[in-house]
Amino acid sequence: MNLKLSKRWLLALFVFFSLGFALTFFLPSLLQTKQNALKAQSLPTIVFEQSKCPNIYKHIRASIRSGRPSVLQRDTNKTAIRNRRNASCGRFNRRYKRTHGGRLPAGKNCDEYPFASTSQGGASATTMYVPTGENSRQGTSLNTFYRRNRIGNNDRFKVAVAARNSQTGVLNQAAPSPNQLRCGYYR
Repeated sequence: MNLKLSKRWLLALFVFFSLGFALTFFLPSLLQTKQNALKAQSLPTIVFEQSKCPNIYKHIRASIRSGRPSVLQRDTNKTAIRNRRNASCGRFNRRYKRTHGGRLPAGKNCDEYPFASTSQGGASATTMYVPTGENSRQGTSLNTFYRRNRIGNNDRFKVAVAARNSQTGVLNQAAPSPNQLRCGYYR
């Protein structure tokens, strides 16, 4: 009888300590995941509009749909940015030149997503040629967004795209803020 009672106590202690161990190590990570999700909802967001920068919109939308992150982390290190841009657009341009007689497409620039100014950019970024003026507007918009939202080194932010409904002309996303940019807006 005492042997059965001690086996039950051992089992109860095992379950108690196992549950305590699980709660000690897994509950904080579950809470952290939920906190990260909540933080992601409140991050500053730059939205690229289809009507203002259609090629940029198309590229970012396709990149995010293919699994590239929409939450990015800024990196202000100029050397790292240059290296990431060379790893993405530099490689893309060299490959294009080899197959097109040493020339780049006239009036177009390489666009990369995630941006070279983020730690997620670089060799795994998607690249696409877009009109030079549109690429310049995107760069101006991104830099304005960084400055106005005080997004510094290692700060996180979200990237989104918005299209207008062809029937109503209304954005298919939350109403735009008064914080207009050349390629969209931020909130």
